[in-house]
Amino acid sequence: MVDRAEQLLLDLGFHQVRVRIHGQLARIETDPAEYEKLLSVREKVALAFREYGFAYVTMDLTGYRTGSMNETIEKRGSSLLSCENCHTCDRCAGCAGCQQNAVLNPLEYALLDIFSVTPFLPVAINKQSGQALLLGPELEPGAAGFALRMLQRGGYVQVSADIPLQNACYRGYEDWKHGSAALTVRGQEAVDAMEYGG
Repeated sequence: MVDRAEQLLLDLGFHQVRVRIHGQLARIETDPAEYEKLLSVREKVALAFREYGFAYVTMDLTGYRTGSMNETIEKRGSSLLSCENCHTCDRCAGCAGCQQNAVLNPLEYALLDIFSVTPFLPVAINKQSGQALLLGPELEPGAAGFALRMLQRGGYVQVSADIPLQNACYRGYEDWKHGSAALTVRGQEAVDAMEYGG
């Protein structure tokens, strides 16, 4: 979806462009010098993006920049709710043993944020090791896979190895099991705390 959207913009003559996905919303980042050009083709872009599956198409007024998906992570800090002194695990990433509240790292926050708008995400599972890689827009599979394991360990998400998502892109992982990941009740509670607690 992102590849097609970005390719359309490149074919229209844009030089520096990124399409960021937020659920059903596509956010276009381009050089501010190309804003007028984007506005001149907005109807064509909006129509094409809707055909790609987006309900909403927006232009980011701060322009193209690398790392923009990390901006909301950095503002949140590192603690959802605190349990720094439980000592039931070597790294407090969900406190599966004590069932108290968790201290999450920025990547885990980002992943929960993605789950808040896209409740089911495709997962490729290595048949030999059983390692699950989370596949999706703007996700680096290795790092997202680690965050997924930590969230799964903490009871925030559930990985289903035999429930692939229809129309999901598993390209490059044809020899892997195709599954999915979803928020649990605890995960939804964490998302709600993130939204209301800031």
